[in-house]
Amino acid sequence: MPLDLFEGIKSVEKSPDFTESLRGSYLCSAISFVQPGKGPESWDLNYYNPERHEIATIQVSENGMTHKGVDKPFKDSCQSLWI
Repeated sequence: MPLDLFEGIKSVEKSPDFTESLRGSYLCSAISFVQPGKGPESWDLNYYNPERHEIATIQVSENGMTHKGVDKPFKDSCQSLWI
């Protein structure tokens, strides 16, 4: 059964398991890979924390949620291209 993106987001944001680790973070992207004719079976939800300059990835599926890790985003080196 395809997993609805908005239901996945609600699940993470209501989960007591992730409340503390995502404090001060906001959803910055979501990604899923699908096969033709099928809906997504899981979503990788990425939450950016500007204070820590980190992105936490939570995978959501019908079977639950998994914290996949924390990474640093790319640096702002592209800003100089626009000046």
